[in-house]
Amino acid sequence: MNNGIITSEKILEMAKNGWEAIIEMYKNSTPEQREKIIKAIAGLVGFGALMQYLKSL
Repeated sequence: MNNGIITSEKILEMAKNGWEAIIEMYKNSTPEQREKIIKAIAGLVGFGALMQYLKSL
Protein backbone atom coordinates (compact mmCIF):
# COMPACT_ATOMS: atom_id res chain seq x y z
CA MET A 1 0.00 0.00 0.00
CA ASN A 2 1.32 3.42 -0.88
CA ASN A 3 -0.08 5.32 2.09
CA GLY A 4 0.38 3.76 5.52
CA ILE A 5 -2.30 5.95 7.11
CA ILE A 6 -5.60 4.11 7.46
CA THR A 7 -8.55 6.04 8.85
CA SER A 8 -12.27 5.49 9.12
CA GLU A 9 -12.74 8.47 6.80
CA LYS A 10 -10.53 6.89 4.15
CA ILE A 11 -12.46 3.61 4.34
CA LEU A 12 -15.80 5.45 4.12
CA GLU A 13 -14.61 7.34 1.05
CA MET A 14 -13.48 4.09 -0.56
CA ALA A 15 -16.82 2.42 0.29
CA LYS A 16 -18.59 5.08 -1.77
CA ASN A 17 -16.81 3.63 -4.81
CA GLY A 18 -17.74 0.10 -3.86
CA TRP A 19 -16.36 -2.51 -1.50
CA GLU A 20 -13.99 -3.72 -4.21
CA ALA A 21 -11.69 -0.78 -3.45
CA ILE A 22 -11.53 -1.73 0.23
CA ILE A 23 -10.90 -5.37 -0.65
CA GLU A 24 -8.03 -4.36 -2.95
CA MET A 25 -6.59 -2.11 -0.23
CA TYR A 26 -6.79 -5.04 2.20
CA LYS A 27 -5.13 -7.46 -0.25
CA ASN A 28 -2.25 -5.04 -0.85
CA SER A 29 -1.65 -4.18 2.80
CA THR A 30 0.75 -5.42 5.44
CA PRO A 31 -0.50 -7.49 8.40
CA GLU A 32 -0.34 -4.37 10.61
CA GLN A 33 -2.34 -2.36 8.09
CA ARG A 34 -4.88 -5.18 7.79
CA GLU A 35 -5.46 -5.05 11.53
CA LYS A 36 -6.11 -1.28 11.30
CA ILE A 37 -8.50 -1.79 8.38
CA ILE A 38 -10.51 -4.38 10.32
CA LYS A 39 -10.62 -2.18 13.43
CA ALA A 40 -11.77 0.82 11.38
CA ILE A 41 -14.53 -1.18 9.70
CA ALA A 42 -15.64 -2.66 13.03
CA GLY A 43 -15.77 0.84 14.53
CA LEU A 44 -17.89 2.11 11.65
CA VAL A 45 -20.27 -0.83 11.97
CA GLY A 46 -20.59 -0.23 15.70
CA PHE A 47 -21.22 3.47 15.18
CA GLY A 48 -23.87 2.69 12.57
CA ALA A 49 -25.63 0.33 14.97
CA LEU A 50 -25.55 2.96 17.71
CA MET A 51 -27.05 5.57 15.37
CA GLN A 52 -29.88 3.20 14.40
CA TYR A 53 -30.61 2.50 18.05
CA LEU A 54 -30.65 6.19 18.97
CA LYS A 55 -32.97 6.98 16.05
CA SER A 56 -35.38 4.31 17.28
CA LEU A 57 -35.73 5.95 20.72
